[in-house]
Amino acid sequence: MTHTSGFPAEFQFFKKKGECYSQNREKTIGLLDNVPLSYGVEEKQVYSDIGFMIAGAVVEAITNQSLDSYVEENIYKPLGIETVITYEPLKHNIDQQDIACTECMGNTRGGSIYFRGYSDLYAARGSA
Repeated sequence: MTHTSGFPAEFQFFKKKGECYSQNREKTIGLLDNVPLSYGVEEKQVYSDIGFMIAGAVVEAITNQSLDSYVEENIYKPLGIETVITYEPLKHNIDQQDIACTECMGNTRGGSIYFRGYSDLYAARGSA
């Protein structure tokens, strides 16, 4: 991945109005082709969440497995890696102390965003 797709660094589906609003994984994946480019292709190198979301959706479509299952089965297990990285680590019994946080207060942008229907039970929180 060269990060030169032209996609923005992030696209906040939870803040958008109208048809690009989503708090549902399947709907969000379906909206990925509606994300406008911020730059021309190969014009600028920008890490993009959208690029990784598309890559994950492609793996899932080709393998007919969730990305978590595919990676665990085809990468982690053959390499003997026992602690896996998942979309929802707390649901997979990974201790909160073993999770490297990337944001304060989970994925809430420091408590400034509230995701309706999102349970604190599954939020990995800590200092980044």
